[in-house]
Amino acid sequence: MGSNPGILISGHDLKDMEELLEQTKGTGGDVYTHGEMLPANYYPAFKKYDHLRGNYGGSWWHQNEDFETFNGPMLMTTNCIIPIKKKNTYQDRLVTTGVVSYPGTTHIPDRANGGAKDFSKIVELAKSCQPPTQIETGTINWTWATSAEFQGCWTRDSATTLTHWP
Repeated sequence: MGSNPGILISGHDLKDMEELLEQTKGTGGDVYTHGEMLPANYYPAFKKYDHLRGNYGGSWWHQNEDFETFNGPMLMTTNCIIPIKKKNTYQDRLVTTGVVSYPGTTHIPDRANGGAKDFSKIVELAKSCQPPTQIETGTINWTWATSAEFQGCWTRDSATTLTHWP
């Protein structure tokens, strides 16, 4: 768990993930995955981003609890959003993009011809937030396999270093 403000990204859109990581480089903020975006922590293409800190929370149906303690903004890309409960206080930090939307939240428009999405609003919002509250510790070992043939195992230790075992 980092001590910097963070942005949590959930869904399946790896292009959004890449663009968010590029736009947050050098800002002093960290990026965390949630739910379906968990595998992004193990993609070799994202290894170069030191501010990709790891996964925060559990599965998509834990959004109400996980988003409440995250403290920073959450970017929803392609997955469902469960209804926000009256007791939840994170709606002003919930940001959507692509086909995802939710009443009363900010929506990041699609890319202009060949350009990148503009995540500057969520980056600025993150700077005004406290770092995430730690809710769990540990590591997750991830395996890659194709055609039922073992290809290797990737793990992110201390949520900062990606290691490959052949």
